[in-house]
Amino acid sequence: MAVPLKWSDLCLTREVGSGQAGTVWVAKLKRAYLRLEKDSQVAVKLFRPWVLEQPGQYERIYRELETGRHVVHPNLVRTLGLVADERSLPALVMEYYDGESLQEYLARNREAGDPIDFDKALDIVAGVAGALKALHDNGIIHRDVKPGNIMLTPSGSILMDLGVVATEHSA
Repeated sequence: MAVPLKWSDLCLTREVGSGQAGTVWVAKLKRAYLRLEKDSQVAVKLFRPWVLEQPGQYERIYRELETGRHVVHPNLVRTLGLVADERSLPALVMEYYDGESLQEYLARNREAGDPIDFDKALDIVAGVAGALKALHDNGIIHRDVKPGNIMLTPSGSILMDLGVVATEHSA
């Protein structure tokens, strides 16, 4: 069994995104963890303190962690663990995916007057559909599928942000 990950095992290097619930950082692992070697990059979601004060937020964080750990699909974000940050607030550790969001990609193409390639669009949709099917096969609904929550990587599209998933036992 793996030794649980701790905040001291992470070295935050740069912020890569920000949303309503918090910010996402890239971090380097100071030690090997699960199948990742020392110095591997991971993503760390730091939650805004006011968000954590909302009723049910800790349950949603736990649901995000468990969904990303147990529903395994190549086009779905993988969560690795939950740690307490230096303020003793929860921070979600996920695999890091190098790429850009579909939202960024579409904005860049729109600005350049360059329409999205049809085959690329089909690949993106197929990847997201596969991730959604994997979730649905496990009784889970994503509830926030949007271009900002889809990462485009060299290996395909990745459906991100499992923070608002719903199951038959949750809302």
